[in-house]
Amino acid sequence: MSKETLTPMVFKVYFYILKQNPNYVTDMQIADALNMTNTAVWHHIQKLLKMRYLSKRTNPVRYRAKNYISIQPLTDYLSLANQILSEREKT
Repeated sequence: MSKETLTPMVFKVYFYILKQNPNYVTDMQIADALNMTNTAVWHHIQKLLKMRYLSKRTNPVRYRAKNYISIQPLTDYLSLANQILSEREKT
């Protein structure tokens, strides 16, 4: 069995779902928000489920990140890193 990896697109889907916690989201909401096809979102969700990063509910089918933690520190860090890289590119 091959080990799943968190590719940039899979991470993008995961990060969107994580930002919605503790609410569940549908694959259609994810596709609309990230401007992706439903098929692509479904594929990425399957990887995340296999990696045990998501929990799933039915009727209707919806998802949320497992083991929810606050992502605000990560969001702040990524924003700061982006600013630093942008400044570095200007010089």
